[in-house]
Amino acid sequence: MLKELADELEEQHIEAEKALQEDLDAKEMEVHEQSNKIKELQASLEDYEGTISQFRELVLQLQS
Repeated sequence: MLKELADELEEQHIEAEKALQEDLDAKEMEVHEQSNKIKELQASLEDYEGTISQFRELVLQLQS
């Protein structure tokens, strides 16, 4: 009886561990995707800032 209970608990433990590992893997993938998205957005931001600087310089030149 105790052996059966111990085996059942061990099986539940293994299943829970697998489920948690799957959740962890999914979250790690999500973090990786979000990190890539941040890098893309930072690159876009730098491009926009460069464009804005060019327009500011042009406006200053035209005001002179």
